[in-house]
Amino acid sequence: TFRKTYYDAESFEIYQRVDQMYGRLRRFRVIVLGGSGLIILALVAVVVPIARRANRLLGVERATRQRYEEDLKGAAVRLEQEVARRTHELREERDRLRSIADHVPSACVLLDGELRVQLATRRFEELLGSSPEEAVGRTCAELVGGRLGCPEECLAKKVLATGQPQRAERLVQ
Repeated sequence: TFRKTYYDAESFEIYQRVDQMYGRLRRFRVIVLGGSGLIILALVAVVVPIARRANRLLGVERATRQRYEEDLKGAAVRLEQEVARRTHELREERDRLRSIADHVPSACVLLDGELRVQLATRRFEELLGSSPEEAVGRTCAELVGGRLGCPEECLAKKVLATGQPQRAERLVQ
C-alpha cells in the first residue's frame, strides 16, 4: 500500500469513492469466481454420475452384444451341422431310391408338377434310348413324344388334376 496525498476535500471524496468501488469489484470478483466455481462443481456433480452410469450401461450393452454374437455363431455352427446331416440323409435316400428304381422290371417314371422327369427306371430309359442324365429335367412330352403311342389324354396330367392313381399298359416291341 502507499500513502495517498489529497489536495483538497473534493479529490479526497473522489479517491474514497474509487476505493469503495474497487473494494466492491474485488468482492464481486470473489462472488463471481466463487459462483462460477459452484456452478462448475454443480455441473461436475451432475455430469460425472451420468457419465459413470453411461459407461456402465455401455459396458453392459457391449457384454450383451458379445454374448448375442457368440450365441449367433453357435447357432450358425449348429445349423451348418444340421444342414450337412440332412444333406447326407437326403443323398442316402436318393441312392436308395435309385437302387430300387434300377431293379424294377417295369418302365416307371417320377414326374414333378411341371411334368419334368425327376427319376426314371432303367427299363424306361432303355425303352427311350436315353441315359438317366439325359432324362432327368426334361418333360415327359420331350422324352416320349409319339414314340410310345401316348394315350389321347395324358395320364400324368390326369393324376395331377384328380389326385388319383392312373394305370396304362402298352405293349412295346
